[in-house]
Amino acid sequence: MLFEFKGDAAEGTVAFRRPTGDSVINVHQELGGGVFDSNVIDLVVGELPLAPNYSASLPFFLYERGGRVMTPVKVREKTSVPFARLGEREVWVVDVGVPGAPATVWVDTRTHTVLRIRYDIAARGTSFTDERVTPLRG
Repeated sequence: MLFEFKGDAAEGTVAFRRPTGDSVINVHQELGGGVFDSNVIDLVVGELPLAPNYSASLPFFLYERGGRVMTPVKVREKTSVPFARLGEREVWVVDVGVPGAPATVWVDTRTHTVLRIRYDIAARGTSFTDERVTPLRG
């Protein structure tokens, strides 16, 4: 996939690789307003003003869902969690309602650094987790 955001639309191409032959389609999706790139959900969540009971509905670009998708974001809890390389950290645990792949994001309460993100892919009956090992910002 390759997209450019022009005005209020996403334009680009999507390439398909299939045993029967590869193909490329041109895409134009009206967005109806500003969007965040769904590839940086963790960065967006890390910059939110997280607090107890915080919730929002944010517009992410999801080509597979038609373009602009309003996505619920909600703080589940503030808790202390052990991390393999970073040790015990106080974090916000945030649920992000990505359609078909809901995410959970663990954000350090002091630095707002994302320490872990997990996606649950219902259609595949699987999940994957990315635990960060980068030292925390000051």
